[in-house]
Amino acid sequence: MMDPSGEDEVGHTKNGEEIFEDAEEGDCFNGNCESNGGCLDEGDALGRPGSRPGEIYARMPVPKYATHYKMDHKKRGVALIFNHEMFECFGLKSRAGTNEDCRNLSDSLRYLGFDVQIFKDLSYMELENRIRDVSAMDHTHHDCLFIAVLSHGESNIVYAKDNAYKPDILWTFFTPDRCPTLAGKPKMFFMQACQGDKLDGGVNLAMSRTETDGEIFTSYKIPSQADFLIVFSTVHEKFWIKNPMLPLKMTLPHVQAVKFLIQCDKLPIE
Repeated sequence: MMDPSGEDEVGHTKNGEEIFEDAEEGDCFNGNCESNGGCLDEGDALGRPGSRPGEIYARMPVPKYATHYKMDHKKRGVALIFNHEMFECFGLKSRAGTNEDCRNLSDSLRYLGFDVQIFKDLSYMELENRIRDVSAMDHTHHDCLFIAVLSHGESNIVYAKDNAYKPDILWTFFTPDRCPTLAGKPKMFFMQACQGDKLDGGVNLAMSRTETDGEIFTSYKIPSQADFLIVFSTVHEKFWIKNPMLPLKMTLPHVQAVKFLIQCDKLPIE
């Protein structure tokens, strides 16, 4: 919908063509928008237009309907690795081999240009403080954020050195209202931890090949849930709110994911 000046709530138009303008990076503010004479927000998921007093706005590094993230900032970004080997709670055993996993991961991340920070056997409060510190950083010139936890775990639980915690503490500090300079940028979280006590026994597969002296059978084993892609439309314990103002095709993340995979010529199976 356009106002009398010819501007809409997303960009401005010229001869019927909508033009997007990238906002300045790292700029965030409270209340109403300080540019373009109005609010940049189209409204919440229920379709209510306008802003509410005290709301925080974060400048987006890409246009609203961009199909790719902006990955050409001055720096790739921060990568945190929380490596837990020894524990002082619940009788947990040490994690043999985790230091080698940590080394391999850090080497790969450095190769990709990340500023890697490794923390060994932190208590829960120490871990949370490190998360808070990084959340308070200025990520204006960073492409993204990467956080990995190598530890013991159970269903929706990860262990620090001295206590258990829910993994959502890792990302709640990086929402746009709490870390505005990462708004519109990828924030990746990887948990190398158990999610229960059940063993995936796998499934034996057999294949055959024909040779001059007859048919030969060989077999190997794969996990029972190999070749699955599982996509959730929202995070744990949260509603998926469908915006009635958007076209249906824009509100089905499962369909979008499938379309993306179908359009790929090859998918890695590593």
